[in-house]
Amino acid sequence: MRKVLIHIGRHKTGTTAIQNFLQDNRESLRELGYVVPQSGRVKDAHHEFARPFQPRNAQQLEGVDDYRQLKPFKSLKTELALHDADSTAVISSEGFQNSKPKMVRAGFKDYQAQIVVYLRSQLEYLASSYAQRVHATQYTGTLQDFYRDVYQTGNHYASFLENWSEFFPNQLVVRRYRSTNVVEDFASSVLKVPVAHFRLRNAHSNPSLNSVVTLFKCELNRRKPANMPPQLQIYPVLPKLNALFPAPKFTLPPEIVSDLVESSRESDNEVAKTYFGEQQLFDYSRFPTHPESSIRDIQFETMYSALLKLLEVTDATTG
Repeated sequence: MRKVLIHIGRHKTGTTAIQNFLQDNRESLRELGYVVPQSGRVKDAHHEFARPFQPRNAQQLEGVDDYRQLKPFKSLKTELALHDADSTAVISSEGFQNSKPKMVRAGFKDYQAQIVVYLRSQLEYLASSYAQRVHATQYTGTLQDFYRDVYQTGNHYASFLENWSEFFPNQLVVRRYRSTNVVEDFASSVLKVPVAHFRLRNAHSNPSLNSVVTLFKCELNRRKPANMPPQLQIYPVLPKLNALFPAPKFTLPPEIVSDLVESSRESDNEVAKTYFGEQQLFDYSRFPTHPESSIRDIQFETMYSALLKLLEVTDATTG
């Protein structure tokens, strides 16, 4: 039975960088016994494998008795038949994070599947998730709103891993996320290959907004100026404001830090013991905090003007 590594994220743990690495080094990895399928791809990720199993797409599975008959899985079987049977397929999509493990298992039932997941410090994860939600959508809520209404319902790492372990028993590879070396860690600890043999991109694959630009984008979402460009145009340009309006990365107020550390302690400790043989999953003692703040009108106008100029330059360049 062919082996397949399924990298499921989680979100905000360097998934884009890992996916870029896999696609950039397909030939070199193949020589080392790894196949990076082209089936199921959306850009550099394998989102088509995860998409049907996400709750919002459940209607796509109506009348489907065998998930192996879905187009991406049929294509995968055909593609892998062209490669040595001993090679291991490597599939990566953070979309699996919100997929149902039981369905994923059914889709990959013809393979000896192993799940790879990276966990990020709860405090970093909350800050980054909020900044990303504001950046990528028209979300207008405060950090407190996001923490209460969105984050607290899905930050229980132990339950998350238990759900996957139920359908992939003894087949979970759990790693701690470190922003400075996630690709190196994936190559050396997951694939067991020396990273020095591969081509790595220098640029940050998915740059985050700093604290000031995050506040600006949230305020932009609230105000919705009459001449506001579409979200799809704003998204790729917005990180360029980081250089024009430098600020620390987005951090959390002390009261949320205290509450999150306490509420996640039992779950994190369980994961640390089960998967790392340690007592503590992450060290939260040195996490920087900052009171939640807002952006002034004059600062908003200055930043909005700068954003429009960046968009004009971008349009002129691409046009």
